[in-house]
Amino acid sequence: MSRSSDERAASAAREAEERAATQRAQAEQRASSERLAAERAAAERASAERAAAEARAAAEQAAADRAAAEARASTERGAAERAAAERAAAERDASDARAAAERAAAEREAAEHAAQQADAERAARERADEARAADERRAVERAAAERAAAERQAAERAATERAAAERAATERAAAERAAAAAETPARPPLELVRAPVETGEITSTRVEAASPTSDIQLVLTPITSFPRLVEIERHIQALPVVRTLYVRDFRGGSATLAVTLRSAMTPEDFAATLSGLQRPRLRLTGGSRNRLDLRVEGEASIA
Repeated sequence: MSRSSDERAASAAREAEERAATQRAQAEQRASSERLAAERAAAERASAERAAAEARAAAEQAAADRAAAEARASTERGAAERAAAERAAAERDASDARAAAERAAAEREAAEHAAQQADAERAARERADEARAADERRAVERAAAERAAAERQAAERAATERAAAERAATERAAAERAAAAAETPARPPLELVRAPVETGEITSTRVEAASPTSDIQLVLTPITSFPRLVEIERHIQALPVVRTLYVRDFRGGSATLAVTLRSAMTPEDFAATLSGLQRPRLRLTGGSRNRLDLRVEGEASIA
């Protein structure tokens, strides 16, 4: 009985020790698991902190890159705006220079035209003064002759005066014919191709084809007065193809104009351009390589 009790007690003690050993082993295993879990958690926390630090560093670098890019873009925009402003200023300067050059050219042309007009007017006044002086001399001579004739033949005064009047008329007609013959310009042979005058337009007579030129001479007849010549000159000067125009001669109802064109053209082409004028109406009567003879339609002939 006592051995059996002792054995049971010993067995119970061994079982208790084994349970205690098992519990200790389980406790150690749990402690080891907890340490491993704590170490893993610490490692994960450290990894998360490193990732967060790297993310913060990457964000800071991205922010720095964006700031640098924005600074570069701002610098480039400023440079582009400065370049655009400089280009605009250069274009304004060039435009102002062109406008100044055009104004200077227009003023030069106006001054040249005014000088040419003044020369023409001065020449016309001188010719008018000479004509008046000649008329006065002839009147004095006629008066002296008439006085002498009256003193010599008082009884035959009426017959003498009639004869003198007839002679004077004959002499004037002869003088006018001689003047007309002297003022009629020589026509070069085989220069004109004439057609019957039907419409009164400038194309009724054609000038044979000639080389283009920028200098053409116009001979206009009849011109009744100097103001009428100035009016005709103004209409021709207004043509787009005409650069300059001045009166070279004006006498006996005939005016010679020197025309400089903006670009070279044949006399026939310039005659066609003149045909577009409504006032005055011009009819081509003759011409040569750089000359056009024109009649002013609707004007009375100069006696």
